[in-house]
Amino acid sequence: MSKITEVTAPMAEVAEARLSIRHGLQDATLRAGGSPGELLHARYDRHVPEMTVDRGHVTLTFPRVSLSRSRTDALTLNSSIPWTIDIEGGVAGVTADLTDLSLRSFTIDGGLSKVALDLSQPSGIVAVQLGSASNVTIRRPAGVAVRVVLNGGARNLTLDEQHLGSVGGPSQLATPGFDLAADRYEISLDSASTFTVSTL
Repeated sequence: MSKITEVTAPMAEVAEARLSIRHGLQDATLRAGGSPGELLHARYDRHVPEMTVDRGHVTLTFPRVSLSRSRTDALTLNSSIPWTIDIEGGVAGVTADLTDLSLRSFTIDGGLSKVALDLSQPSGIVAVQLGSASNVTIRRPAGVAVRVVLNGGARNLTLDEQHLGSVGGPSQLATPGFDLAADRYEISLDSASTFTVSTL
């Protein structure tokens, strides 16, 4: 039976926060909420990453081990302040419910597979930057403007009612009135296979 380890980062007097994850994220959940006194609450079932906290910047560095390193990692971010999230390395089997979180930006520097990301109402232009995506679903509140910019090839790329079956080069899809919307999501990715952006 796996040992469960819980770790917290104390709340700091900061106007916004940042979560940086090194060496990827596997089979995990990410959500907003938590205790008012905690900047971040983490629950690990196997390997506990090294954690550093510099004011509002939390860095989690996982050990370089096999993809089966964990089954039930759960990260909860304090929802009272805006967050910037950046993940370095591969991401697989991750569910992120950020519907209660004000997001500055979200970046995955690496491939991602079997990822579900639910977003909140944006404030300003919020960048979502991804690597090569396979079986990824992003949902945002109804009426929120979004553009998907594809840098490479794609198969089965969908934005609401717009669909690209197979494309071999740079392309993009956008909701009507995207350029005039003050609050919107700008999603960019290297390549995609079954990538869907829809509403909550």
